[in-house]
Amino acid sequence: MLKKVKTIIFLVPLTLAMSIAIIAQELTPKPAYRGNRLVAIANLHSGRDCAAQTFSGTIRRVGGDWPNFYLDVTLIVPAQDTVVPILYSETLLGGAQNGKWITAEKTDAQLKDKTEFRILSFNGFKKGSIFGTKEDDRGVCTETPMITFEEPDDYDTDSPPFAIGANAKWNPVPRLPQAIGLKDKTYTKIVADFLKTKGIAKTKIKITQAFRIDLEGDGKDEIIITGNYYKKGRGETQNAGDYSFILLRRTVKGKPQNVLIEGDFFTAKLLRSGEFFPPNIHEITAIADLNGDGKMEIVLADFGYEAHSYTILEMKNGKPVRVLESECSV
Repeated sequence: MLKKVKTIIFLVPLTLAMSIAIIAQELTPKPAYRGNRLVAIANLHSGRDCAAQTFSGTIRRVGGDWPNFYLDVTLIVPAQDTVVPILYSETLLGGAQNGKWITAEKTDAQLKDKTEFRILSFNGFKKGSIFGTKEDDRGVCTETPMITFEEPDDYDTDSPPFAIGANAKWNPVPRLPQAIGLKDKTYTKIVADFLKTKGIAKTKIKITQAFRIDLEGDGKDEIIITGNYYKKGRGETQNAGDYSFILLRRTVKGKPQNVLIEGDFFTAKLLRSGEFFPPNIHEITAIADLNGDGKMEIVLADFGYEAHSYTILEMKNGKPVRVLESECSV
C-alpha cells in the first residue's frame, strides 16, 4: 500500500529527458532544499506500480549542471499503517498517520502499553531511543493521555523532552533550525518595532529564542522569534512594557511580513482597565516535520497561572494553523 504523495517541481535549466528511480533519502536533500531552487509543491495524487521508498519521474534538461535543473518527479513512499505518537513533557499531544492528524485520545487508543520513542532537540535526534509506558493515572489533567518514560535520566536534557514515535517512516528533521543570536541588533530592532505596533514603545528588548528555518520547503527561510520580559517576574502584578510573544517573520512578494502566533502585551492603557488575564510565558519546544509531508511544524508551550498548554501548528497557505493541542489547568 502506498500513501498519497506530492509532485515536486524544481527550477532547473535542463536539456536531456530521462527517467529516474532513486532512493528518496538520497535525492531529497540535494534539490529539495537548496536555497531558492524550489519553485512549487503541488497536486496530491496516488502512486501506483512503483517500489516503496523511491523517486520516479522524468527529468527534462534544458542546460546547466546539478543542482541547476528542472525536475518534475513523483515521490512514492510506503503508507504509515500505524499511528506515530507525538509527545512533549510526557503529555501525548496526538499523532500522525498517512499524513493526517490524529487526536490524543484516538492515538492513545491505538498504542500498546509500551511504545518506543526518539527524542528530538533543535539539533536533531538524540542518540538511541527510549521506551514510554501508558499512564493510567492522569492526575489533575484527567482529559490528557500521559506517557511515562521508564528511565527519565536517559534523556540527557535540561528541559522536558519532545519525542516522536520511533515507527515514523519519514525523516522528521529534513532541515534543522539555525539559531540566531539573541542580541543580534537586526532582530532586536525588529522586535522593538513590532512592540511599538502593540502599544509598547519603551521597554527592555529581551529575545529568548530566535531561529531561521525553511518551514515549507520552498527555499525561503522564515524567522521565528520568542520574546519574554516581565519587569518584576511573572507574578500577579504586571508593569507597563511587560510582554511575552511568539512571532513568525516571512517574506511575501519581496517584503517582510510579521505574523503573531501568540502574544500578551501589557500596555499602560490595558493595566488601567484592569481587564486582563494573568501573564503567560510562550516558548517554542520543537520544529520538525511531524506528519511526513515535508513541511515543518512548530510546537509551542504556553505556561500561565496554574495552567499550561501545548500546541502543534502547521503551515497552510503561508500561515501557521493549529492542528493538535493539549490544555491543562487546575
